[in-house]
Amino acid sequence: MQFNYQRPYRRGFGYQIFYVYSRAFRVGGNTFRDNVLYPAEIYAPGAIPKGMDVGTQFKPSREFNRWQNYRADTAIPLHRVSFNGLADVPLGKGRRFMKNSNRFLDALVGGYQVAFVGTVVSQSFQVANSNYGATSPIQLYKDKVPVTDCRSGVCRQGNLWFNGYLPPTVINAATRGVNGVPSDYTPYLAPINNTPGVTNFGNNNVVMTLANGQQVTTPFSPGPAGVQPYNAMVLQGPKNFQSDVSLYKEFAIKERYKLRFNVDAFNAFNIQGLVNPNASDGIQLRQTSYWTPRQVQFTGRFTF
Repeated sequence: MQFNYQRPYRRGFGYQIFYVYSRAFRVGGNTFRDNVLYPAEIYAPGAIPKGMDVGTQFKPSREFNRWQNYRADTAIPLHRVSFNGLADVPLGKGRRFMKNSNRFLDALVGGYQVAFVGTVVSQSFQVANSNYGATSPIQLYKDKVPVTDCRSGVCRQGNLWFNGYLPPTVINAATRGVNGVPSDYTPYLAPINNTPGVTNFGNNNVVMTLANGQQVTTPFSPGPAGVQPYNAMVLQGPKNFQSDVSLYKEFAIKERYKLRFNVDAFNAFNIQGLVNPNASDGIQLRQTSYWTPRQVQFTGRFTF
């Protein structure tokens, strides 16, 4: 859906605003994965939902395809607001201030205009789905839970954006831990082995008995796609704002000779923006910026 509002240029000001809502499937440019439909035979017994009609190997059902592949496209924003406009700087002859300025003063400070464009864009991300242990409902905290992440040995400020998986050994730990985690925190998805001190802690290894009676330890992997309960779970990340602004004026030297002067500022307000959190542990740090830093350029154009 798209909505548009515009104010035609009058009295020195005009602008347009566009809002676009998109709820898009992941399509196009992903054929290396999205045109792959795995046959039912390669899934472990009990992995496919009971009662699902999977069709045949050469004609799989739409339901089976949906279970494996249908999900939102995280590259297409759910919300986007775009705007642009033009405004007269209210100085100089014919403007609100300094109407009676002389020719020299008017040439110096009068007649400038400001043009601007900008956007507010949302982000989304698919949560990690590589664990197969206990599950809990996803809690989306966004920026309401500030944490300090010291796991690397350097403490960094951030937010626990959602209840991703944090090993019990680092939750509010005195050293090399993540502090500020809520007391009622439970990860949305934990590995099978999540008890500190036991063999294979922190992974999804399981013991399997072979046909000859031998026992081996192997990673649990019931199938390539669709099996994990959060296989298609997409969450909303931060929203970011950016604007580019130009200040310009055309100086009339003579009727045939004109000089245009521009000051263009890209990301004019130098807003760095926030990136998506880590899709596994849910922590959003500020080591990386969403936007590039402000850049300013000065240009002149002589016409004759």
